[in-house]
Amino acid sequence: GQGVFSALLSPSPAAVIIARTFGWAAVGAGIGLAGGLPSASLRKCVQGFVGGLVGGGVGGIVFDVVSIPFGAGTVSRLIGDTTIGGAVGTAVMLVEEAAKVAWITVVVGRNEGKQYILSKPVVVIGRDELADIPLFGDLSVAKRHAQITTSDWRRFVLQDLGTQTGTLVNGARITETVLADGDRIQIGTFHLVFNQRVQAPHIPESPVTLSERRSTDSFSKAGVCPFCGTIRDPVTGTCSCMPSAAVPTTSKPATARLVGVSGPYNGCAFYLEQDRVEIGRDPSNGIVLDSDPAVSRRHAELVRQGETYIVRDVGSTNGTYVNGVRIQEAVLNPGSVLSFGNSSFRFER
Repeated sequence: GQGVFSALLSPSPAAVIIARTFGWAAVGAGIGLAGGLPSASLRKCVQGFVGGLVGGGVGGIVFDVVSIPFGAGTVSRLIGDTTIGGAVGTAVMLVEEAAKVAWITVVVGRNEGKQYILSKPVVVIGRDELADIPLFGDLSVAKRHAQITTSDWRRFVLQDLGTQTGTLVNGARITETVLADGDRIQIGTFHLVFNQRVQAPHIPESPVTLSERRSTDSFSKAGVCPFCGTIRDPVTGTCSCMPSAAVPTTSKPATARLVGVSGPYNGCAFYLEQDRVEIGRDPSNGIVLDSDPAVSRRHAELVRQGETYIVRDVGSTNGTYVNGVRIQEAVLNPGSVLSFGNSSFRFER
């Protein structure tokens, strides 16, 4: 900034004002650019540079205005420094807001209401501290749970990164899908909403995606349940997340799951997608309960035989319980409560 000021400085009063404005603008541009560097996003760096340039210029003009009554001394510099900080921050925010194409808003969960602008080609969502969209406080969220990718800033693709608890869009579990404005994403106990300012052209989805997503346009539609994404019955008002409602049929059979009802995994859901799922603290298990020290390394297993699910204890220290009764082997019914150590789960189909 001082270099720019010195290069443009001349005896003319107007030239002094111009030189000072451009000098402060250079300082602001550097501050804005530095703010975007940690994100490793070129878009964010450019937006920070432009916002900082504008904010710095405003700070320079304010300095010149203040120097008229106070002179070019300590008071003017103090006011100028304070103004440039506020002006740069405000200008960067306005530039980012004006330039944003797509963003994610947390509507249920920690940091509810917080908005994350998608400013990188690959945006990672998860419990990792380095995640672009961090979701802390929920053990069912993996460190790298899902990611949103784009190659043209018009078509945004959400991918689950092979997690146990899965990623849901509008109530249906997905592995990969193209996002549309208003789509509701559920990861663990968090609910997120995807918004896009410039609508992408219609791109037909793959058969896999179509079979995994319910045919609902948006949670903002009238008659659509904001929790499970299914259309309410026009007479009774019930939907699939109400006990009395029938689950709508899809081309993919419903997947059984264990839903935590007490203990360290309260609220977490584990989907039973294999015919045999091992449960325990060891990382090699299909369902890893490493946050419960009362669970054995290899505690139990769930086996699917046709349409029947059977739970077996595999020599655990503290035993396996179904509906409060210790068992060695038992057939599960919808609603059965399984307990391993200090963790209890409801069996759902």
